[in-house]
Amino acid sequence: MTYRSERPVSDICEGIGLLGLHLVDTGSQLLNGLLLGNPAETISSRAFRSDVGSFWYLVRRVLDAVLSPRKRDWCSWSYQRCLERSKRLLRDD
Repeated sequence: MTYRSERPVSDICEGIGLLGLHLVDTGSQLLNGLLLGNPAETISSRAFRSDVGSFWYLVRRVLDAVLSPRKRDWCSWSYQRCLERSKRLLRDD
C-alpha cells in the first residue's frame, strides 16, 4: 500500500522549519534558565531587554549581527514572539 500526502511540499517544509524553530527556542529557554534567567524567556529576548553597556547588550549585538540574514533585528523579533506565546498561554478560551 502506498501513501501519498495531499499536502504540498512547501507546507511540509514550512512545518519542519517551524518545528526546528520551536526546538531552538526550547534549547534557548533551557539555557536561559540555567543562567538564572526566566526559563520562559529565550536568550535573545533576555538580551533585547538589556541595558546599553551590559553583557546582555553585547550578546544582543552579536545575535542580531549573526542572525541578520534570517531576520532583521532578531532579538526584538524574539522578544515579541515570547510576548505572544505568553499571551496565548494566559488567554482564557
